[in-house]
Amino acid sequence: QNGFLVPPGDVNALTNALNKILQDADQRRSFGQFSKQLADERYNWKHVGSLIRHTILEVLTAKKTP
Repeated sequence: QNGFLVPPGDVNALTNALNKILQDADQRRSFGQFSKQLADERYNWKHVGSLIRHTILEVLTAKKTP
């Protein structure tokens, strides 16, 4: 978990979530660590390069429709 979900437009829920995170240093640290791990796994050059390669191969091998 790396954050709180609040309903769109719900100012009270957003305020409550912000207050929780501001008051809890351990929760902030936990969110930060999880977010860093997620970013390291999903957005490193090896992974992104693999996704780009896959997309290019799909485009090159796709059958053209008239």
